[in-house]
Amino acid sequence: MNNIVGIIGLSTMGGNLAKNFADKGYTVVVFNRSESKTKLLEGIDNIVTTYSLKDFYETLGSTKIIMLLVKAGQGTDETINHLQEFIKPDDVIIDLGNANYIDSLRRQQMLPNYYVCGISGGEKGARYGASLMFSGPEKLSIQLKEVLSAVAAQDFGGKPTIAYLGSTVEGNVVKTVHNGIEYVQMQILSELYSIMRNIAGLDVTKISDIFGNWAESKSDYLCSVMSQALTDTSLIDNTKPIIESKGTGKWTAELALANDVYSTLINYSYNIRLIKNDLVKSDQKLSIDIIELSKLYDEAYSFAIHEGLNIISSKCPTVDLEEVKRIWQGGCIIRNKQLSNLQKLDYTNYISLFKELQNTELPLPILNMINQQAKINVYGLSGASLLAIARDVFGNHGFYNLKDEKVYLNW
Repeated sequence: MNNIVGIIGLSTMGGNLAKNFADKGYTVVVFNRSESKTKLLEGIDNIVTTYSLKDFYETLGSTKIIMLLVKAGQGTDETINHLQEFIKPDDVIIDLGNANYIDSLRRQQMLPNYYVCGISGGEKGARYGASLMFSGPEKLSIQLKEVLSAVAAQDFGGKPTIAYLGSTVEGNVVKTVHNGIEYVQMQILSELYSIMRNIAGLDVTKISDIFGNWAESKSDYLCSVMSQALTDTSLIDNTKPIIESKGTGKWTAELALANDVYSTLINYSYNIRLIKNDLVKSDQKLSIDIIELSKLYDEAYSFAIHEGLNIISSKCPTVDLEEVKRIWQGGCIIRNKQLSNLQKLDYTNYISLFKELQNTELPLPILNMINQQAKINVYGLSGASLLAIARDVFGNHGFYNLKDEKVYLNW
């Protein structure tokens, strides 16, 4: 393949990805519907700006690699429809937007060389190295993976954080679940902030320092984000408790439900964002051991990752989960050193770590939910037997005895 790539869509992610490719020696042909964003890239070495799709297409080399970083859904469909005036069967389209895998499956049936690539890392990842979750037709996968490797970050072992995950839309599925995990991890960290501020009585600056220390010791990106968000003491007290979302957390919940996978943490973390009341009225104070709180976070993070990996394996059983954990180690929003050596869930340890917090007045919905999940795995859920029989009482649905025999009773 030649050393030319095309990028359509020059908002934060597309513009930074163009600069990243240009830094790596690629000639990057760019186009954006709004000319103002294109003009921002004029004069940058190795970037060729164009102002019509026709010029964009004709400026690309003989092997045309077109990367889309436009709005998912209708925006992507409209761009593809306009491109179809020019593209030929051997041209390659790589969608790097947050696409729903259902939309991508439809597009792959229309276009012979339609690839998807989940990208994580935000604007800094796009500019300096991202985590890339790549999939599509196998025939060009090796060559295209090599191209994309140029803008990948590095894992904890120094390898590019890109993986070819399968021949269809596995990249979309893995990226969607990644974002679902991100919802959980952010909620966990917000609850830990609430514990430190409202129960332990720590000031915002001290909490920022604690998150900063965790970011370094745990190689945890979101801890560094929380630390930065708390650097201005007055900011958090003057911010409305309204949390927006772009839909991928909801998609993850729907994906889990469609495949009958337990995903309470992701479901609830999305639902919490729909709650608008964040008043803190509790005056309860407890002595909090920050070292033990750090351990609680480690365990909670592990629960979130395991839940996400279970969803991926249920939908895409051929995806290599070890590769998924590897490419999430660099340039990725949810990166944490546990990804290099993820342990089995330690239910009893979590129950012990959370014991002092379970009766607090402060709402801790996700940390409490993890505690309940751990208790179910330790102590069982005996009430389930009653529910099984009750279904037979009102609906003659039957239930299983201890010999695994299906039983129906005439009530």
